[in-house]
Amino acid sequence: MEYTFEGTSSSGPWTPPIVILGEDTTGNGMQNQAGTWVPTLDSGTSTPQGYPFIMYGNITGGGNFPAPYCEVGYFVVEPITFVEVSNISHRSSEVLDGSPAHEDFTAITGNMREGESYTITLEGNTNGDNITSFTVFLDWDQDGTFDNEDERYEIGTIQNSTGIDGVQATGTITVPEGVAGGLTRMRVMKNLGTDYAMDACTGFFGQAEDYTVDVRAAAFPDPYCGPLTFTIAVEPITLVEVAGINNRTDATIGGSPAHEDFTAIEGDMEEGMTYEITLEGNTGGYANSFTVFIDWNQDGILDNEEERYEIGVIDNSTGTDGQQAIGNIVVPAGVTEGPTRMRVIKRFTSSGDGYAIDSCTPGSNYGQAEDYTINVSLSENDFPAPYCGPIEYEYAVEPITLVEVAGISNRTDATVNGSPAHEDFTDIVGEMEEGQTYPIALEGHTGGFITSFTVFIDWNQDGILDNEGERYEIGSISYSNGEDGQQAIGNILAPIGATEGPTRMRVIKRFTSTGEDYAIDSCTPGSNYGQAEDYTINVTATVGIADNSLAGFSYYPNPTSGELSLKSANNIDSVAIYNMLGQKVLDAEVGATTSNISLSGLTTGTYIMKVTVEGQTGTYKVLKH
Repeated sequence: MEYTFEGTSSSGPWTPPIVILGEDTTGNGMQNQAGTWVPTLDSGTSTPQGYPFIMYGNITGGGNFPAPYCEVGYFVVEPITFVEVSNISHRSSEVLDGSPAHEDFTAITGNMREGESYTITLEGNTNGDNITSFTVFLDWDQDGTFDNEDERYEIGTIQNSTGIDGVQATGTITVPEGVAGGLTRMRVMKNLGTDYAMDACTGFFGQAEDYTVDVRAAAFPDPYCGPLTFTIAVEPITLVEVAGINNRTDATIGGSPAHEDFTAIEGDMEEGMTYEITLEGNTGGYANSFTVFIDWNQDGILDNEEERYEIGVIDNSTGTDGQQAIGNIVVPAGVTEGPTRMRVIKRFTSSGDGYAIDSCTPGSNYGQAEDYTINVSLSENDFPAPYCGPIEYEYAVEPITLVEVAGISNRTDATVNGSPAHEDFTDIVGEMEEGQTYPIALEGHTGGFITSFTVFIDWNQDGILDNEGERYEIGSISYSNGEDGQQAIGNILAPIGATEGPTRMRVIKRFTSTGEDYAIDSCTPGSNYGQAEDYTINVTATVGIADNSLAGFSYYPNPTSGELSLKSANNIDSVAIYNMLGQKVLDAEVGATTSNISLSGLTTGTYIMKVTVEGQTGTYKVLKH
């Protein structure tokens, strides 16, 4: 700070003394005489004199750069030459000692958002074959100091760079949660050596540059669309229960926000697993549907095909009367690990099946939305887990080139050794209904010989392709290049009693010298030439299998160890028993209202009983112990 005191034209102005530490007097005042500054001397002793004074005022912020932050000094300025992060891309002089030790680039502003990560690229002159490190400081809490643990970033080192030769240190700046929104300071420090700057105020050989960052604090439901609005009435969701989340909320209409933030409530889901979800809500006296969206690929948009689930409909519920919509959330393969967003949308529907089509527009003016967090973990098992494999063919992969069955139509490369020995096509799904038969067509490259096709399907979903009725010998082909139209054709019978839901189908192609050698089990093809492919089959129950019962008919005991007693209000015409392969194992004519049927000759297991009464047939599951 420079200042003077006014005086007469012949003897002033005067400058006050400079305090010299360690000396008793400060007699170094100056006065201006005829345009020349000379020491102020005592007229009697000719000794230097001072001018005692007191300054009054208040210390204020701001001031010159880098206020209010500390200034960094360097003995030799070995400059930073390039800073690129967010929308900042600034190149400066590479000349040694050609720029200030601490440069002010605060007029250059970059934009960052809470929770986002940004790549930062830095260059500089190392003054010969030296190593220099880059450290970046960001004042996230905007307190005027770079002192918090998460305000310091070690970016990297460079060596023997001129600053314009493309040698770069690259790292990542992650904006932490809870940052203050608005303009703040970013400091880039370049120091000699491999040690990073521990504080933002001390330099040695290098340079510091300050920039401005405009921080956007996240606001719910950022980065997702919303908040959703329901302009006429907020008819609330009152229960969300799934994967460890159990959140019951107020049932009052209009008593809560249209779009509520429950992202602090977290559920845990694992890739490939299925989770039951239960939902309740106040429907305002009408029918309401529930739709769930989960951002599996964590792209900030709830828009992919596998990210939307229609859970169900409830009608005329108070939200506290126990009415529930219940469904399943299947976590697809290939999900991104880590925390992601789940959105539950409840909306009025006049048709009973009007669901929210996208996550940003509920499609109704009545309802509510709630957002939660799901922590996604990846499956510990790799393909083809939980099934055996992958299957290997030691000598040559002679590929399957076509699999066509139940909606699957997958043509693949015919090149020998051009694809894996065991390929994962489990994202391709076929649909089968128990009790139905499906033709299957298979093609492949035979390598100049004969190959057979065997298909395995895990009907009971026990993770093993080994039960009776899970193996199908389809046929063989010979001397095919996989593209000449030769096919092995057969039929797949989905047995009665197959477990509902997605399961595994494995197609095994193997060399056979006779044309009749098929893979005996699903883990060992029995040949060193061929290929295996895995698919998914979604099994559905026969329509009416659980509900096709006869009025006035009953049977007991179930389970039974031997004899089954039948009773009907009208004459029973006949009874037939089928095993899980759909084979009839017992057939009896009755012609009475009561009858006892012996199952003692049947093995333990599940059977289907078809009972005909006066021309009407009912279907029932029977367990034999």
